[in-house]
Amino acid sequence: MILSQEELEWLKALRMDLHLHPKVSEHEAETKMRLMNFIGQHSSVKLVDKGAYFYAIKDEGATETLAFRADMDSIVNSKMQAFHGCGHDGHSTILCGLILALDKIKTGKNIVYLFQHAEENGVGAKQCCEVLDEANVDRIYGLHNWPHLTKFSAHFRAGTLMCASTGMRLTFEGIQSHASEPEKGKNPIYAIAKLVNDWRPLSDFSGYQAMTFHGQNFSDLILCTVVSVRLGESNFGVSPGQGTLDLTLRAAKTEDLDQLQALIHKEAQYLADQEGLKLEMTLTDTFPDTSNSQAEVDRLKVIFKEAGLPFELLQEPIRSSEDFGWYLKKRPGCFFFLGDGPYAELHSDPYTFPDELIERGIELFRAIALG
Repeated sequence: MILSQEELEWLKALRMDLHLHPKVSEHEAETKMRLMNFIGQHSSVKLVDKGAYFYAIKDEGATETLAFRADMDSIVNSKMQAFHGCGHDGHSTILCGLILALDKIKTGKNIVYLFQHAEENGVGAKQCCEVLDEANVDRIYGLHNWPHLTKFSAHFRAGTLMCASTGMRLTFEGIQSHASEPEKGKNPIYAIAKLVNDWRPLSDFSGYQAMTFHGQNFSDLILCTVVSVRLGESNFGVSPGQGTLDLTLRAAKTEDLDQLQALIHKEAQYLADQEGLKLEMTLTDTFPDTSNSQAEVDRLKVIFKEAGLPFELLQEPIRSSEDFGWYLKKRPGCFFFLGDGPYAELHSDPYTFPDELIERGIELFRAIALG
């Protein structure tokens, strides 16, 4: 046991406190203060308040600096209430536990503990990347709990671990007319219907492999999911003039996502021009691929084996997204999963972070810090 029972009880109480006071992306000020207060009361690390987020630093005057990141925002449940249905309360608690575990020992390294805002909408990591230069970070590590993976084990792989994705909104502007005279208007439904049908093959998952779509070659998996279509009202005297199509685009590699985004936009613009419609395209919730290098995977395999900590190598990526990938595009490092075992799905109403994972998460991070 690397922490006392009393310290573990502090951490469990912190996790419950965070759980009872969830704050969604870009509204985490209260969560930030709760975490900073806990760290200030129980450790000697230096706290650096960056406004939307913060970090703590254990400065040993060493030549090497490692960073460990936790996210702290919540999602909303099916009743549109803020709740920690993704386990970020647990992730932040694990990072606080790492601070306690390393506070009174020498690691031979400088350690940065990064508490990131706004992971769920893909905004936070891109902003927090400034810390990599500000604190002279050499390598960065993070974890995410994951249901249905072997409990208490770390799970990771070289290459893509989690896919890149973005939300795309296509807004078509036509001309409204009387329903008895549709020829006097321009109803976007026909363009939207054709595009949805044309892109239907992109909703079929056919594994991680090179793909060709509409004459363009992609190096790996691409997907397009229709998430919303809005057009008209239950007004039988009106032929509508405006429609909106929302899509989630996904790819195993960021470069393929960029290519897919350009293709989808081009095809939508072509059909809008053909139908005499104006088109506006906007992107939201954009995530890069989160990919680990072979060298860092090999490093973690050695570290975890020497520490006697269980790990498994994943055979293929997880299709969902995580903004930790922005850090890995700037610095070496590794992202891995901490298995929940058979458990409620992430983002589902019954989900609560399993407190029994807190100590194992601390052990995994501590092994990396001392490795």
